[in-house]
Amino acid sequence: MVTEPSPTRVHLICGFLGVGKTTTLRHVLDRRPADERWAVLVNEFGEIGIDGALLDAGEDGVAVKELPNGCICCTGGLMLRQAALRLLRDHRPHRLFIEPTGLASPATVVDLFRSPGFAATTALGPVITLVDPAHWHSPRHREHDPWLDQIEVADVLLASRADLAPAEQTQTFLREAAALFPPKIHVGTVDHGALDLALLDLPARARPEPVHDLKIIGYRDDDQPGLILDRVAVAAARRPVAHADVVGQGWAFPPELVFDFAALEAWVQAQAPALQVDRLKGVFHTDRGWWAVNATARQIRWEGVQWRRDSRVELLVPRPGPDWAAVEASLRACLVA
Repeated sequence: MVTEPSPTRVHLICGFLGVGKTTTLRHVLDRRPADERWAVLVNEFGEIGIDGALLDAGEDGVAVKELPNGCICCTGGLMLRQAALRLLRDHRPHRLFIEPTGLASPATVVDLFRSPGFAATTALGPVITLVDPAHWHSPRHREHDPWLDQIEVADVLLASRADLAPAEQTQTFLREAAALFPPKIHVGTVDHGALDLALLDLPARARPEPVHDLKIIGYRDDDQPGLILDRVAVAAARRPVAHADVVGQGWAFPPELVFDFAALEAWVQAQAPALQVDRLKGVFHTDRGWWAVNATARQIRWEGVQWRRDSRVELLVPRPGPDWAAVEASLRACLVA
């Protein structure tokens, strides 16, 4: 008797810019069982891909594919479909992790893996969305369709970067997220990206056929003030996501160029708050070895990285954006003479 292979478990890790998706995914990959093959499909908004470099540790059991310069939820999910099929065919992973850009509306990704072509060979796990508690009542985020979509599509909703938010903000998030309708299967926190792996195997919610868009229509009641996300019928497919309020720029440098780590650290510390960056990510060859940086306007984190192909950095900031030539000049000033 021929035994049918088990379906690949698909995990979608969502969240807005700078919320810590890549950090969380790295922690998950670090705990991969030795007898399992995993694959990662990561999508970048800009032309300079950073996340693939941060996730690629050269492990034989993990295949990483990056889709830069675009949103995989747009153009009918064609790029996603092709990339996912190639990963499934070439690597036959036990688990496939997908990290969409922070500006993505992920319902298209969910729809793809519920379609007949994929449903026969994959099993969609619970969609995990990370939320910065400091953004929970931010007007900028509340009016941003992708942010709302990421919350609505989530089965598991987690407060990330809670260590940076006041305790009352985190408690407000936990209380109001627990009161969302329809309810989530889990609401909680994740500290420094250390996701509980048991969440990956929770059952996903049953989902209606998604030909809808979303809006906030109010609150449940005075005792439990949770958002109500209302479905509003629209045309057959979701509209493309507009990125009208964010602009980005990236740079890549050959690996033989070396950055002065102290100067580079000072550059990031100056740029992140001055530009109010939604996200600054980079990998650099420095005089202290190879380092990765992940920063927002509120937090900067450095860690060693296995990437050796080149140095690269990308900034995403609110429009209209800075004088990019001046930013580049200040970055080049950090190179070792």
